[in-house]
Amino acid sequence: MHAALKEQIAGLERRLWLEGSEAFDKIMAPGCFMVFPKPIGILTRQEILASLGNFARWDEVTIEGGHWQLPTENVVVFSYEAQAKRGEQPYAAFCSSTYVFIGQVWRIVLHQHTVGG
Repeated sequence: MHAALKEQIAGLERRLWLEGSEAFDKIMAPGCFMVFPKPIGILTRQEILASLGNFARWDEVTIEGGHWQLPTENVVVFSYEAQAKRGEQPYAAFCSSTYVFIGQVWRIVLHQHTVGG
């Protein structure tokens, strides 16, 4: 997999950690869903957009230890460990996201998020 594609996908992931609903709206595919630990659970695209006003975005994030799969030329799976901060509050998670190339852009279709790290 080309370094430019890895950086593009990692950049989209960083935007989802740091930016608000406008970034999510642009990056998520129409049928996107995300899986978070309880009490959040599984959220659809519409639920994700509606929930963003309830959570402050992260001030910083570091994405480490990426594992990549390119099962087809139009699908990328990216798994990594994230270290984030909101104010002085540290946070760590293991994440995996699947992107599909739709309409000449990469869109996230699935994100799974496990607290830890």
